[in-house]
Amino acid sequence: MMKVVFSNGSELQGLLAACSQVVEMLMFTTNENGVRLLGINPERTALIMVNLPPQFFQEYSVSQQESFEVGFNMWTHSKLVNRIKSNDPLDFSFDHEAKKFTMVLLGKVKRTLTFSATLLSDEDKPQEMKVKDFTALGNLDSELLVALMEMADDTGAKDISFSIDDKGMMVHVIGGFADGQAFLTHAEMQPTNGEGQSKFSRKFLEVLQKLAKYSSGKVELNIGNNYPIKVVCPIVTTDDKHQKRGSITYTVAPVAPDEGEKKPRAKKKDETTPTQPAPAKTEEPTAPTQEAPQPETPAPKPPEPETKPETLKCTWCGNETDKPYLRVKGTVPNEPEMIFCKQQCFAEYREASSVKKEPQESAQEGENKVADHE
Repeated sequence: MMKVVFSNGSELQGLLAACSQVVEMLMFTTNENGVRLLGINPERTALIMVNLPPQFFQEYSVSQQESFEVGFNMWTHSKLVNRIKSNDPLDFSFDHEAKKFTMVLLGKVKRTLTFSATLLSDEDKPQEMKVKDFTALGNLDSELLVALMEMADDTGAKDISFSIDDKGMMVHVIGGFADGQAFLTHAEMQPTNGEGQSKFSRKFLEVLQKLAKYSSGKVELNIGNNYPIKVVCPIVTTDDKHQKRGSITYTVAPVAPDEGEKKPRAKKKDETTPTQPAPAKTEEPTAPTQEAPQPETPAPKPPEPETKPETLKCTWCGNETDKPYLRVKGTVPNEPEMIFCKQQCFAEYREASSVKKEPQESAQEGENKVADHE
């Protein structure tokens, strides 16, 4: 039996509320090192990971032999967590044999909720992104990150671009009804090192606004050149006994840069073509100007003789026409083509043809009946 106690149930409520913006299923892992929540979005472009060490909880009881990995459905189970009141303690336990969670809300009324865990196959278990080739690191106050996300929200931006160099960090919000930019100096980003620039979809970064509000202290940004961004938000809360520390790590894949953003590489000084002195101008005697001969205009071509349209004779009425209604080619070799000058002629021809066939068909039917009788 695993059991953890939150001194303030709103801590779990805030964590799950932030995760529900990104993922539908969280993998709940616990062992002697603490609790870890891990989930990836359906598009497999964003991964969120929450690490809570044993010191984070008021009470933590789990052994290495009781470690487990189960699923926590965000759409159904988070509704239960929404009932948690602020400052109410929360007991959270898991029965490994029954595969069930038990949540005890210790408010004015003690409520005990029991629900089944989701068993995850190896294919369903999210894996941590193996991204480590970051080229730039920046740290900023969580309040500044909230302000940047609010700027993207106010302008209806589609994408957000981060650029870090030795001067600081430039943030562009683009694709909305208004473009915006903000620059954080090197002093506001202490410490920073390296350079990197990447662009990301705003819909996958909206959760940063909630994570930054839930976080405290410095938020760490790791980026590269057209490379994923990794945001590490510390969780620091203090109760009467001790200071509790945890972390939320959020990783998002970049979007492809637009063609207009691909600037040609500037030439270095040693690559410039050396200029040669222009030759000295020498005055030459001016010759009398002559008008250039004009090209001869070709003689106009004689007009081509007009071709008269072909006159055809209607097979049915005998009238001549140059715009027949219908032309029917013969189905047998050497059978002449049939011409109909208008739709009425073709209809009368079809009606007459069907009348001629009726006696033949009736005679054939009579012969068939005689043969049957015999």
